[in-house]
Amino acid sequence: MKASANAVQASFWTEEEIAGMSSPAEFFLGAKGRRFSDSRGMRKPWTITRANIFDSEARKIWFGDIEIEKDGKALLSLSEKLGPLYILHETDARFLSKSPSPRFIRHIATVVVEGGSILYSRDFAERIGIIKRR
Repeated sequence: MKASANAVQASFWTEEEIAGMSSPAEFFLGAKGRRFSDSRGMRKPWTITRANIFDSEARKIWFGDIEIEKDGKALLSLSEKLGPLYILHETDARFLSKSPSPRFIRHIATVVVEGGSILYSRDFAERIGIIKRR
């Protein structure tokens, strides 16, 4: 069955793009789409559910749940292989109406993995700090 020209695409990412996502990302982080728990109350403060990882060219290379402290070494190894990585929340990346620019991805990233470091956005760092102090 052929879709009409007026049909709304359910996802910005085509099946071909999802199928072609980075094998190195899956090697280091596991299968794309991985989930830790359906319960938001069970996650750790540094977990980003349904995260989207982009490379420096603003190409989506992986998506799924990320636990930054647990996956830190894997993220650093992946960054060493591919260059800077930008981790975005699902709501910031999943429903884009057009291809994002590298500048947009860098600006909105919750976590940046670059040069052997993992850097948190101010909001994410504050959230982790507040939750850890409780």
